[in-house]
Amino acid sequence: MGIQSEKEVIPFAKFKDDKWYMKEDKPFIDIKTYRKKQKMITIRDTQLEDEHYYVLVESDIKPYYLKKLLSESIFDNEIRTK
Repeated sequence: MGIQSEKEVIPFAKFKDDKWYMKEDKPFIDIKTYRKKQKMITIRDTQLEDEHYYVLVESDIKPYYLKKLLSESIFDNEIRTK
């Protein structure tokens, strides 16, 4: 994750082995996603640091979106018992 300038990408964090690693000399940036219909989002007091910056992204995800993404075949009894 970073900022792209005209000449290069300036990295703030790197994703490796299922984990984000923050660059020591860069600000901490956290991306928070909330649903379009939500009226409020919260950030816990442990996340309120002077050097933390937040990007808030509004999404319009339909309810039960995972159900539509997953194939019925993965719920098949025959597959689970193998």
